[in-house]
Amino acid sequence: MRSAAGPLILRPKASAYAMARQELRRAVIAGGLETAAVAARLGLFQGAAGLGLIFMLHHVRPASETAFDPNALLSVTPEYLDAALARLKALGLRAVDLTELPETMCRGDPSDRVFAVTLDDGYRNNFEHALPVFEQHGVPFTVFTTSGFVERRFTLWWETAERLLRVSDNVTLDLGSGTQRFDVRRNAQKAALFQALLPLMTGPAQDVAIKALNLAARASGLDPIGITDELIMTEDDVRKLSQHPLARLEPHTVSHPSLAQVDRPRLIGEINESVERLRAWTGHQPSCFAYPYGDRRAAGRREFAAIQDSGLSLAVTTQPAVLQSKYAASPTALPRVSLNGLFQKSRYVDALVSGLPYGFAGLIRK
Repeated sequence: MRSAAGPLILRPKASAYAMARQELRRAVIAGGLETAAVAARLGLFQGAAGLGLIFMLHHVRPASETAFDPNALLSVTPEYLDAALARLKALGLRAVDLTELPETMCRGDPSDRVFAVTLDDGYRNNFEHALPVFEQHGVPFTVFTTSGFVERRFTLWWETAERLLRVSDNVTLDLGSGTQRFDVRRNAQKAALFQALLPLMTGPAQDVAIKALNLAARASGLDPIGITDELIMTEDDVRKLSQHPLARLEPHTVSHPSLAQVDRPRLIGEINESVERLRAWTGHQPSCFAYPYGDRRAAGRREFAAIQDSGLSLAVTTQPAVLQSKYAASPTALPRVSLNGLFQKSRYVDALVSGLPYGFAGLIRK
């Protein structure tokens, strides 16, 4: 590990405070998007728009009616994706394959703004619900595939945690520092515990934390690998999708760790094995990569250099910004902008394209 892991103890904030803070944060972001959308339609601050954007999605599926939905930001509806693509075209942006972006940035022509679309993790609904929308619009897209999920070797902790909290009134976790029990009868308590799990599941002892969560899930009658099997594409799905003329399949590690928190041998192994598995499944040589979680705590200079050393030519973070010519010098650290499931209004596409909202912290979590 790159840094020593201290005792793993969960300290969720008081549920009422946590819920109020979350709602305030959402209101601030929504207000920023509304303001940016108005400014964009008035033609203000056009210099902030850059050369275009890389969009990031995860799930594309019908809307959920579930009251407790901590992963809602990771899920957009097919209808919203359809509206967003239509709006991007109406705004004059040109859809391109991800691999065209280095040339675009070198050219630096603001009169020819572009967008590329990416989807992380390899969800089955990318095939079932997203593909028909991309076909309708003729828009190319890239699916970043986590090979260990496809092989059913690893679990999606955020999905496991959501299912566990949804079915439980009490949760017991042993993270190696003793058993902790949490009353989660109310949705506010569930939300507070989910948020408290995040730094543990992406920190120096992430493997220990995920193992403990999986044990708690199994004790409650859930099957974490079964959740992976339900949600993630199979090898055959990956193979079929890779043959579609609009689709690009690229690696997203083996086990979806926060790469900045693992030692160098594992870092190299996560990159190289995911590349090899995808090449074996698709017959194509990967050239792009997406860092799991992708913020500054999960990917930095060491990780950017490792991607470059691996022979991959381009990699994307989750740090939001529009594309600019300066990124041509650092193609293994490109920014992406989230099409966020909490803000599914077509006018927000105008805001994102304007380049104005990216001073608002917290727009992207994963």
